[in-house]
Amino acid sequence: MLSMLVRRALALLSLAAATAVPVAVSGCGSSSVSGVVDPVARAATVSDQTSGMRVNVAMRLTASALPAPIAGSGNGTFNLASHSGSFDFTLDLGSIPQVAALLGTSKVRIDEILEGSTIYLKLPPALNRSPALHGKPWMKVNVGDAARAAGLSGFSSLLNNPAASDPTQLLRYLRATSGGVTKLGTATVDGFQTTHYRARIQLDRVPDAFPPSARAQVRQTVAALEQVTHVHSIPVDVWIDGQHLVRRENLSLDLGVAGQSVTAAIRVDIPSYGPQPAPQLPPASQVADLTGMAAR
Repeated sequence: MLSMLVRRALALLSLAAATAVPVAVSGCGSSSVSGVVDPVARAATVSDQTSGMRVNVAMRLTASALPAPIAGSGNGTFNLASHSGSFDFTLDLGSIPQVAALLGTSKVRIDEILEGSTIYLKLPPALNRSPALHGKPWMKVNVGDAARAAGLSGFSSLLNNPAASDPTQLLRYLRATSGGVTKLGTATVDGFQTTHYRARIQLDRVPDAFPPSARAQVRQTVAALEQVTHVHSIPVDVWIDGQHLVRRENLSLDLGVAGQSVTAAIRVDIPSYGPQPAPQLPPASQVADLTGMAAR
């Protein structure tokens, strides 16, 4: 049960977020900015057109099946044009001693490399015991091939290669904000002066953020996502600097997983934009290709 909840929360990384770290917000109340160019959608477009970015992520997972929340944090670098990057994420299970004792550690680190439509994943030994890996420390899955084999041709388009575990993909979702964006004030985020906005991502508008050739397939996948999660819109807080670049994103998602109530919350900070180092792929001898299994 726990592993299912954690895996589902990580898969929804680009959809979930919330803040646990206070920021120094100034200004005098809030004001609606509807009726003008949506500043959130505009910033999402500008940010998504940069060459790359460095991101820091904080996650908090709360579920009715868990005795206490699970916290996690990570960081990574991504090159947007090549859809490549690397990301490491650490889950702190210290608040659930039974699970920590079972795994032999209170902190679980997951290393990920994204290369086009292929995801390389390295799990800690306590979670990496599948016979399918043949003793190899890394697994890889080609998301596009797996999705097509599973009859979900729009899935890889929805996740824009690479998959939802790439935090930068939230930028594309921000293009689907609805009208009625609210300005809440100003704040200093990672040393940058920003304006704080609150908006709402409309999932049925997400297909419009993709190329016309992919929209029909993405629309089908979004509809399936809404049916599974019973979520049609997601409130989001966004901090945007004077260059129309997103510097922080907060949103949270409430859903049901295996009959349990789950809240996945994540904050994504983007302290640096520009070219990033290319990821170093693991040697082929250390990688097990699980694309075929993922398609079943």
